[in-house]
Amino acid sequence: MRIFSIQTQNTVTNKFIFNYTFSNKLYFKTILRYYWSTINNQDFYVLMHNGELSETEYHNNHDINFNTWNLDCNLSWEYRAGSQLSIVWQNQLTNENQEIENIFFNNMNNFFENPTTNVFSIKFTSYLDYSTIFQNIE
Repeated sequence: MRIFSIQTQNTVTNKFIFNYTFSNKLYFKTILRYYWSTINNQDFYVLMHNGELSETEYHNNHDINFNTWNLDCNLSWEYRAGSQLSIVWQNQLTNENQEIENIFFNNMNNFFENPTTNVFSIKFTSYLDYSTIFQNIE
């Protein structure tokens, strides 16, 4: 038996990007993303052998309230030509449940009560010039 539903889906996407350049060699970038999507099932139907949909007594809760948040902060410094130091912090929060909140700010308040994941990384890239390293060997 195949179950079909009539549903309403709403999606909100917010993105904020902030770039600040201290100099031509040092910059800071922040990206903040928030995504909220809800699926609210209203009526359920069963597919009959003749290809028509018929109402059914099936009424399990398959509503979806999905939220995700990402915050990326990046500080990059080119300390020498071709050589760079990057410090990155990423904060992520994702949650899915069946309790749909129709008011945006109420949903956000409930969402931020969940634990977050933090990632901190440092990347060091150095350009080595072969000619300057071996010029004193001869």
